[in-house]
Parts: sequence; C-alpha cells; structure tokens
Amino acid sequence: MHYKILPQPSPDFLKKYSDFNPVILSILWQRGIRNQEEIDEFLNPAYDQKKYDPYQFKEMKTVVKRILKAASNKERILVYGDYDADGVCASVLMIETLEKLYGLRAIRQTQDLIQVYLPHREEEGYGLNLKAVEYIKQKKIELLIACDCGSTNIAELQALADSQIDVIVIDHHIAPARRPPVYGFINPKFEAEAYPFRQLSAGGVVFKVMQALRIDLGEAFEKWVLDLVAISTVADVMPLLGENRVLVKWGLVVLNKTRRLGLQALIRAAQIKKQIGTYEIGFMIGPRINAAGRLDHANIAFDLLRQREEAQAKKEAEKLNKTNEYRQKMTELIFKKCEVQIKPQIENKDRILIAYNLKKDKWPVGLIGLAAGRLTDKFNRPAFVISLAEHGLSGSGRSIEKFDVMAGLEQVKNLFRKYGGHSQACGFTFADCQLRLIRQFKQKLENYARQELKDDDLIPRTQVSVEIQFSDITWGLLREINRMEPFGAANAKPLFLTKGAKVRSVRVMGLKQDHIKIILEQNKTEQEAVFFRCQECHKQIKHGDIVDVIYNIEINEWHGEKRIQLVLKNLKTP
Repeated sequence: MHYKILPQPSPDFLKKYSDFNPVILSILWQRGIRNQEEIDEFLNPAYDQKKYDPYQFKEMKTVVKRILKAASNKERILVYGDYDADGVCASVLMIETLEKLYGLRAIRQTQDLIQVYLPHREEEGYGLNLKAVEYIKQKKIELLIACDCGSTNIAELQALADSQIDVIVIDHHIAPARRPPVYGFINPKFEAEAYPFRQLSAGGVVFKVMQALRIDLGEAFEKWVLDLVAISTVADVMPLLGENRVLVKWGLVVLNKTRRLGLQALIRAAQIKKQIGTYEIGFMIGPRINAAGRLDHANIAFDLLRQREEAQAKKEAEKLNKTNEYRQKMTELIFKKCEVQIKPQIENKDRILIAYNLKKDKWPVGLIGLAAGRLTDKFNRPAFVISLAEHGLSGSGRSIEKFDVMAGLEQVKNLFRKYGGHSQACGFTFADCQLRLIRQFKQKLENYARQELKDDDLIPRTQVSVEIQFSDITWGLLREINRMEPFGAANAKPLFLTKGAKVRSVRVMGLKQDHIKIILEQNKTEQEAVFFRCQECHKQIKHGDIVDVIYNIEINEWHGEKRIQLVLKNLKTP
C-alpha cells in the first residue's frame, strides 16, 4: 500500500481558526484555502460574487457590442463549436443566447439566421479547418462565434478576416502569446487577460458573455442555463475551486429540476434515480454526450439538448445511450489490444507506452484518448495511442503527475502537423502517415522521459488528506466534509488513513461476490466499512487481523436508517 500524506497546516493556522475542526482545516489548507475570506467563500459559495464581474475580461465590452449589433441588424451568424460535452454545451448556450436576443421562437427561424457547425472528429479534427472556412464563406456568414476552439487556428482566422467576416473567439484552451487576428477574443488562459479566474470551461466562458448581456436576457434566463454550465465544467474536468465551485454548486440545483426535455430523457435513459451530483455528470451524463462526437457526430447530442418534442427526445436519448454502450465495448477492445502491444515495453521498463493501429478507421480517434487513459491508470506511465483517421495519423496521450506531456511534445514538435493539450492530456496529428514518424516519436520521447522520470515516480501513491483515529469520525465531521461539496477535480473527496485497526468480521457481498463488508475496531471504537470490487481481498483478511486502511467517509442509507460507513480504497494486511 503506497500512499502520500498531503502537506499539513502549521500550528499557527490551526490555532488562528480554532473554531473549525482541525481535520477540516487540514483539507482546506491542502486546497490552498488559507484565510478567512477564502474559507467563507469555499464553504458558502455565493452565486453573485462581484469579484467575478464579466466585464473584467478586457474585450467583453467589444464582444457584447458586436453581438448586440448583429442582433439589431439580424445578421447571419454561425456558431462554430467542438465535438465534446463542453463544446456541445457551450454551443447550445450561445445559440440560446442569440435566439433570445434575436427574438426567435421557432427552430426554422433560428436556422435561417443562426447556424451551428460542429466539426466531425474523424474527418476534420479539432478546431477550425480550411474546408469549414470555405463553407462559412459560401453561406455568406457575417459574424462567426467560435466556442471551445479557435485560439490557435491562426491561418483559418486570417482567411476569414481577409474575407471581411468578423470572428469572436470564446475559448479556454492554451492560447498563443500573440492575440489571434479576430474581432473579439475572450479566453481566460490568454496571458494578457485580466480576468481573475483562469480555469473556466468553454461553457463557463460563454456563460460570462451571457452575464454581461444580462440586461438584455434577464436574470431568470441566465440562471436556468446553469445546468449546461455545470455539465460542461465537470465533463471537461475543470478544477472545482473558485468560480467553478459556484457555477457547479448552483448548476446542480438547476440540473436536478431541468426544463430541458432532452436532458430529462437522457437522465431517464441513464437510469439515474437519485439526486444528480458531480459523479452522475462525470460518469453517466457527460460520457453519453461525449459518445456522439466520439463515434458518430456531435450534432446528435446538440439536437438532443435542444429537443422540444418529448417523444423525439426519448428516441434520441435512447440512441445516445446505445452509442455509449458501444463506446464502452469498443474502448475495452482497443484497450486489450493496446495491452498486448505494450507488454514488451513494460518488460523493458520503458518510461513511455505507445500503441498504434495503422489500418484506417479500425480504432476510432474518438476512443484512443480513453484507451490511453486506461493504460496510464493501470501502469502509471505516460501513454499514447495512435490511429489512422480521415484527417491523418492522429494520437492522444495521457500522463502522470510527474510528467508534463506538453513539455514532452515540445521535444518532438517537428513531427506534427498540429498538436495541443495540457500537462496531463494531449492530442496531435503527425505531419504524414509514415510508420517511421511513430518510431521517431517513441525513441525521442522515451529518451526525454528517462531524463525526467525516476523509478520512484512510476510507483502510484494514494493521496491521503489526514491520518485520523476512528474516534474522530462523528456526524459533525461528516456534515463539515459534505459542506465541501461539490467534489471533483482539484477538490477530491478527502481520503483518510487509520492505522492499527482490528478486523472483527468479514462478509462477502454482491452478485459477483466481489465486494466485502468489514467491521473494524480501533481503541474500542467500531466502524462499518465496505470494499468494492475486491475479489480476492476476503481470502487475505481474517478475523483478528490488524490492518491499516485508507477510505472515504460516507452515509449508508438502508430502509430509512442512516449510518456512517467507511468506503475503503486500500487496505494493508500484516
């Protein structure tokens, strides 16, 4: 059992805020929350915080004026989005904003003046492309609004500018040092930007534009769209701190009573029968929306979120559900084939894992990132999966904490036609479709990784918030932990460590007999615990064993009775 106890606060910090449980103070400290104002904002996230005024974006006034001018003159607008859940939600939000400003009610009226273009992942790839630029010109578009893309598409943006088409880019991806050639540019990641929070999703950035337009849209309209803002933020794995925490907390309130027929149908299709939280978005709703762009076309998800007919919404949600099931099966198949390929690399103790398929359309590009993520999770190494698609030989990578995958790609950027991402995930397209490029990629990146990664970095370690005693676990502590919701990226549900607990009983549970329930005792205090998907654990644990355990603290409700329960993540036997 390898673990790392996260940094603990100083005695002065604990003394200064002694009204709080010291366990909670440790968790807040680890999340960078270290003064009274930050504590108050974190534990009581208020919706209307002046510190997040949308007009702090340098070009917000310019963008708002241009959009209002387009609405006043009934100009032809095209919203260009992305094919993932964030891009789809951002595009829906922008279309709905424009409809409201234009005073449009019927879908037909909207399509006459306001169009949407979501690129095909396999055929076009991410972002603007020259084929799409020609389409935009032919449609005589007067204003293009790019959502969740565009920051780095300099050639395409210049071509549009040369054709006298105004472009507004609303994005959140890493931006170039120089401002792109567009009419308006809003991207919190742009180095010259003044906005105080840089971790918004694309849906979140579009929402800031909507907030700036509040006088024309109305406050009620603004708040009812928070369901999509929450989905975009969680599905795109944005850190749930700062403004994102506010948007997701209140977005979940809206999502649980959403008026969108398509979302209602999708929730039923996913068989979500409990209160929707970040888990349901991240593992049930988000993947189904993403499945459309991964294996078919993102328009399917876009249409579902816009659907106004209940029967059609049900039909489209069921189709998306089946697409997601197929996505799961295909991902498993690709992952298994990747495992076979990377076995010699593991045996050779390579730092970098690479698997590829050069047969066209055999490994859908929309799934290779998922396969790479599973390789990284299982083997704790940076992993890359490469496939041949319509738009070229493309790859996707996932990484571990100690390895900046984008810094790695910088070492081999001469091999790519385009690439992008962040420290833990990336995507790229090779300059051509030759196997030699993959071999060069592997060799150069492996050499770089051997300089950057030590053997110790390849050992996965569970991040533990605090070591506590069973006697510290109370309903009061659990209530304080639950005040830290919503949990997600950068605000994970805290894990605790308890050493020297005695096993009082062990019972196997579940249809597959792969869960166990344990009664543990430490210093005369008993706790009920469960360990899910632990098929062999019950053979290793017996009555009387002394164990160390890592766990979350949760509520177990059964037949109306609520009890504190430990959900084990790791266990060390003698």
